[in-house]
Amino acid sequence: MDLNLSMFKGNALYLQGKYDEVIEIYDEAININPGYAYAWNGKGLALDNQGKHEEALKAFDRAIKLDPNFAMA
Repeated sequence: MDLNLSMFKGNALYLQGKYDEVIEIYDEAININPGYAYAWNGKGLALDNQGKHEEALKAFDRAIKLDPNFAMA
């Protein structure tokens, strides 16, 4: 799996409101590279849109811990 391609696919699915699929894509990316802050942030956004706010906060926190300068998280 190419992480950049996964991020493009995840973003496209996010814009379509397909949050379950977005989470799957980002989980795959996280399994490949657990230190990829962008994937944690994307997962957090999808979870937040599903109303899973506590899970979303955990994902955002993980992104910030991995990259304290990651402004999007």
